[in-house]
Formats: sequence, C-alpha cells, structure tokens
Amino acid sequence: MDTSLIPFISIIVPTYNRADLIPKAIQSVLDQTYQNWELIIVDNFSDDDTKGVIESFADHRISMLQLPRTGSVAASRNFGVLHSKGEWIAFLDSDDWWFPEKLSMVSKAIQNEPDLIYHELQIVSGQDDKKSKMKTKSRKLKSPIFFDLLQNGNDIALSSVTLRKSTFAKVGGMNESPTFFAVEDYDTWLRIAKVTERFAHIPRVLGAYRLHDGNIGKINNFSYLSSALKGHLKDLNNGQLRRYESLYIYQIARNNYKNKQYRESTKDLLFVLRFGRFKYMIKSAIMLFNNFILRGIIPK
Repeated sequence: MDTSLIPFISIIVPTYNRADLIPKAIQSVLDQTYQNWELIIVDNFSDDDTKGVIESFADHRISMLQLPRTGSVAASRNFGVLHSKGEWIAFLDSDDWWFPEKLSMVSKAIQNEPDLIYHELQIVSGQDDKKSKMKTKSRKLKSPIFFDLLQNGNDIALSSVTLRKSTFAKVGGMNESPTFFAVEDYDTWLRIAKVTERFAHIPRVLGAYRLHDGNIGKINNFSYLSSALKGHLKDLNNGQLRRYESLYIYQIARNNYKNKQYRESTKDLLFVLRFGRFKYMIKSAIMLFNNFILRGIIPK
C-alpha cells in the first residue's frame, strides 16, 4: 500500500507509573490493521518500570518523551502533539486500549473530511480485561453541537477521539489549568464545537475504557464541573441552563432514591421531569411513582 496516499496519524499516550497497564495499550496500537502511524508516549518520569516496558517494544514508530509531572495530563497531551508529525492526532490513555480495526475505521471516516471523529468504547472494570455489556455513552451530536454537548452531557470519550492537528491548534490545545483537571477533554470538545460543526460519530465499539477510582469522581461532581465550565455556561439562556443542570440533578436524585431517601429525591425528580432529557424524564417518572407509593401518597 502506498502510505503517501493515506492519512498519517500521530497517537498521543500520556502515562505515569503504568508499567502494568501500558503494554496492552501499546500492543493494541501495534495490532492495528491500519499501519500509517506514529506512537508518542509522554512519560512523567515514572518511578516504576514504565520506561523499561516502553523500550522493550522495538518498533521505530514508537517514541518516548519525558515531561516533569505537573498534575495536569493536559500538559502531557499538548507536549505530545507539539512533537507530532501527523496531520491527524489520536488520543489514547495508557490504561485503555483499541480494537484492531479502530484506525482503519477512522481512516475511512477521514475521507468525509470531518474535523473530529469519535466512537464508542467498551467499559472494563479494574484490572479485569473481560468485555462487559456496558459501553461509554456515545451518540451522533445534533447542530448546534456546542449546545448539544453542554446541555446533554459529554458523549465523547477521550480514547476514542481522532482530530485534525490544525483544529486542535486553533483552540490552543487542552487547558492545563488545575481548574480543568478531569474535565479538560470536555472543555476542549466544547471549544472545538465553537469553531467547527464537522464532528463525525462512528457507531461502533472500537476500543476499551478501563473504569477505576482514578478516572471517576470530579467528572460527576456538579459544583466542580459547573465551576470549571462557567465560561461556557454563560452562553446558555435560562431554559438551556436548566437542561444542563437536570443532567446532574438526576444523578443526585437517583442516588437518594437508591439510598431510600425518598423525600429528599422528590423535588429533584420533579425538576428532571420538567427540564431533563427524555430518557431521564421517563426514568424520573418511574422513580417518582414508586416514591409516592413507598411514602403512602399513592395507595398500593
């Protein structure tokens, strides 16, 4: 195959003390059916054997950069992109991995000239590599994409994203401020959505996302997220803001319901029933009905 006729993709993998997990990520890149790529691993001077593990993969397309740890994984991604050669950038976290046809499917999507491509990922818990029935929520975003993403939640998993390097540069890369820790990717997609509507969704599971304590928490913390995204929230009118709030109020209401705090969940469920996405309205209505029965408001 004449590789000069197909896109060259630079894959950016930030890592720190992941000697046990990164081999699977690296091997998943080597196993790709599409082979016109470079893999840039940005290591934050790990004090385990991460460096040795990376060097054990003898492939000229793999390079390792080292960057002092700042607490911002965005800095590592920006650093990797800065040293990349590709017109296209693909992000992969060192605890995730791709399925063999991932880049091949992406290269086909590139033919339609999008600016950002994303797809679904299988969710895997902890160290268990077995596939589950769960996957990252992913959907085709509707125009205007900025408002869809902000009101309906981030449906773009970072390890699924491939985007034009020029588009990434246009928005100044990822924000390295501690304010955006754990939501720097969401903020980046929102800023990109302000400069282009060319988002392409591949409705297939093309990789795996490892769920563990290190990658959850602040993402679902309503006050933290709202503070980080306040620059975007100012663009919403009151109705749009209520829609945004309903995503996280639903999570609070559901947790209260599961913990049998039925009275506390009632007000929040009513809020979601009024302002939320349709699927959450239905779920809220069911919980609210059961709530009223359990509280004796509706007789059994």
